[in-house]
Amino acid sequence: MATRDPWAKLIFSFFSCCWGYDYVKLAMFWPPGTCTASKCGYLPSNEFKLHGLWPSSLHSSPEFCPPLPNVKFPSYNELVKEWNHVLVDQLKKFTVPVNVKVQYSMWKHQWEKHGTCMLGQSFRDPTNQSSVPEPYFTDSVYAFSKYGSPLVQHLGE
Repeated sequence: MATRDPWAKLIFSFFSCCWGYDYVKLAMFWPPGTCTASKCGYLPSNEFKLHGLWPSSLHSSPEFCPPLPNVKFPSYNELVKEWNHVLVDQLKKFTVPVNVKVQYSMWKHQWEKHGTCMLGQSFRDPTNQSSVPEPYFTDSVYAFSKYGSPLVQHLGE
């Protein structure tokens, strides 16, 4: 009987003829490995956190793609007011809860570095072809909750 590779769940492979990447990586990180109470000013929780979704190909990974015209990352106040409230709550829960300002800057960085290369196109819902950042984060939260959390629990057994 073949054993299943638990790391296989970290990569979402799909056909992408036109998006400029072959698959999407679910990136997670372990805060206790990068942060100590003295360095970060708080003691991090003992759990993996969502870093982001990274479009990738076999030879390179696109980064900092030019955003579509008139697409900008919303201010924190706009984000809280205009985005799905459940999504915002999950982003706060699944990313490092240092403070709102740090979380927001991490979200903005993930969008600028990786999300712009996905052009707001949801791999989970192809009908969602929005050119705004919200679908990127919806997919990120979905992937982390569906694949990241169960994988980490499995590794801990």
